[in-house]
Amino acid sequence: YQGWTWIAQPFDHNTLLADCIIRDNYSGETRTATEDHNATHPWINWNVLGWDAVEANYQTIGFSSGCDDNTLRPWHGYRVWANEDNLTLIIPEG
Repeated sequence: YQGWTWIAQPFDHNTLLADCIIRDNYSGETRTATEDHNATHPWINWNVLGWDAVEANYQTIGFSSGCDDNTLRPWHGYRVWANEDNLTLIIPEG
């Protein structure tokens, strides 16, 4: 749904945010994360929040230079703002 949601990185390796795919489940259209980030109307806000347990604070994961990182870490959870309903974020397995 539009608004905040939680996602997880379920694999035992780091994944660059740019390697993820977003699917609009209504239309079946897909975009790479980079394509969506650069779109006139992005489906996701690409300032993703991840909790850093060591630092005990949120880290911003995204594409802009002000972000702390651009990588999803193994078994970490992330807070994402969806601008559209019925989206799927696909994190590649390998």
